Amino acid sequence: MHELHWSLPGIPDTDGEKIESRIGQFIADRVYIESTCGAFYVPDDFCHGILLLLHTASHITSAGVGLRHLCDWLVFANRFKEEDFCSQFEEPLKEIGLWEFAKILTALGVRFFGMPEKKWVEGTDRQLLDDLMADVLGSGNFGSKDRGRLGYSGVMREIYLRRIKDHGMLWSFASLMDRKAKELHPKLSRHLSLRPLAWSAVITLHAWRILTGKRAPVKLGKELKSTKKRRELYRQLRLFEE
Repeated sequence: MHELHWSLPGIPDTDGEKIESRIGQFIADRVYIESTCGAFYVPDDFCHGILLLLHTASHITSAGVGLRHLCDWLVFANRFKEEDFCSQFEEPLKEIGLWEFAKILTALGVRFFGMPEKKWVEGTDRQLLDDLMADVLGSGNFGSKDRGRLGYSGVMREIYLRRIKDHGMLWSFASLMDRKAKELHPKLSRHLSLRPLAWSAVITLHAWRILTGKRAPVKLGKELKSTKKRRELYRQLRLFEE
């Protein structure tokens, strides 16, 4: 099964230069593979690992990380001897802010999937792993796919930096509404005096989709409370923090 992206998923829109410099030659450095299924190209090990982490990170604040994304990473990480993995990935992943994320994902494999012990993931908080595993099972591919979370995922993440926000939920919700208004009604949003009309149009469209059955009703208080809890959990992943 293939998943089409117009660009590499998960790279921050700003401050993403370090990542791009690391994997900018991933096509030129591709590896030719022959198998019983045919011949094809795949990324080299270094680019493959970073792309897997970026893709998984991009799901954190949207539909959620599911078992498929987690298993993809665990199979990849388990291919390496510990010293080989650390020598190849530790320094660059620390530089781009994905080392802690890689450690936590791998620790999930050790704790829940019988993956061999890895010295480089020792000390990972067990409660964090339990909470994150529960989140994985409640979302994403091969999980229960909690669709209510998708509409409010934007209140957790700084859209350009892809880091978890530190702002209050009310500020974050207002920011999300403003961004939606700019996307759907750019002409109205361009003028400060007309921006409330753009907000009203977004709210009206959302209500109409609920009334026509195109979107399931959402209990705002319950969803925002759940979103706040997930935001606290995801902040511990330290995504894109150097």
